[in-house]
Amino acid sequence: MNLFIFVAVGSLAGIFCNNHISSFFPKARGLVISVQNGAYDSSAVVTFIMAKTFPQISIQTSFVILGCCSVVCSCLIATLFLTQWGKDMEQTPDVTAEMQVDSPDDNEIKTRRYQIEVIRVIQGRYPNLKCCFLSLPFWLIILYFMPGLLRFSFYFSQLNAQLTNAFKDDHVVVKRLLEASSAISMCTILLSPVTGVMLDLCRIAYGRRLQHRLNDLQHGISDEQIYWAHIRAMAPTLFVISLLSLFISSVTYIKGLEWLYYITFVAVEAFASILASVTSTIVMIAFPVHYFGTVLGVVTFSGGIFCLIQYGLLKAPLMVGNAIMIITSLIMFISPTVLLFENR
Repeated sequence: MNLFIFVAVGSLAGIFCNNHISSFFPKARGLVISVQNGAYDSSAVVTFIMAKTFPQISIQTSFVILGCCSVVCSCLIATLFLTQWGKDMEQTPDVTAEMQVDSPDDNEIKTRRYQIEVIRVIQGRYPNLKCCFLSLPFWLIILYFMPGLLRFSFYFSQLNAQLTNAFKDDHVVVKRLLEASSAISMCTILLSPVTGVMLDLCRIAYGRRLQHRLNDLQHGISDEQIYWAHIRAMAPTLFVISLLSLFISSVTYIKGLEWLYYITFVAVEAFASILASVTSTIVMIAFPVHYFGTVLGVVTFSGGIFCLIQYGLLKAPLMVGNAIMIITSLIMFISPTVLLFENR
């Protein structure tokens, strides 16, 4: 029962922070979400430092201390949320009225018009939650997130067995690699800014392209084209995590190369950081903001249920699980491919 409570609190906190914190930084939304997810993934380093610095403190006491610190921090963050206004809380003004505003910066007006058009298209496309769940973008998110989460979860579930098989029962090397994996997993926060910058650069590049098309009066653009051009910004990042997944799955067929596994450990952490960040970001930009929590909750719930498959795979021979992971990695390429070519 305690396990379910911990998971529920962690999941709720993740959704809440992704939604509210990122709304205060719309221009660096990908970076903020990535850093927040990186901090979440690297949180074990706090317990590790406490255990090494104060060995006399028991695990139970350390959890009580962390719990008290969490209460204080949560109250401070709640106060911030209650006293600040985010960009997403503004009422959407009329496009014509916006264009009549006297402003010395014409680019600012064009950018604002682009943002208003995108919001109008998204809200018109999804008047209710049912439309969100029946839409193609939602199922594209499901199609890459479920196998991606399975790939990440199954990797650590079978890491010991994979290393033992790769190094022919060389327990010294296996132990060294397991320790390296644990150490690298506590450094995810160092990778998260890189993944966040990558997300934001893609959004900026595709956003400018769409803005140029909207301002080109000679060539009209439909609402459908506006929408797909808007979410197409996530396609390059989805290709990156698909390639990382395929690389991680392929390494299991290579034996005896210790240095390759160190690279793989970094790739796994980068994969986890990008997977969490891009999923939160794409849900945030593809659907109305007031449906963000529900849609992301359903996506993560679906991924968690799908991950139960790993318990059956753990009973199967290693080669069977490895082959299935290759297949799931290839499936992940479907979503970015559709995003790239849909309604161009």
